[in-house]
Amino acid sequence: MVMVFVRSFVLMQFFLMATTGMHNKMAEMVIRSKILFFDSNPSGRIATRFTKDLAMSDFILPALLAIVT
Repeated sequence: MVMVFVRSFVLMQFFLMATTGMHNKMAEMVIRSKILFFDSNPSGRIATRFTKDLAMSDFILPALLAIVT
């Protein structure tokens, strides 16, 4: 039981660090993009993309990994 807890804790820390890194990199790329990017992409589309990618790595990947292992 202790090993299951440790494994779960380590995996959640890994996914948290991965998600944080992905969010920071995405935000940096959006901030550094040219004005043309904002003219062709509305802010709602950009926010939806952030939400979709982060939801995938926060909820779906850990559940999938728990099923596989």
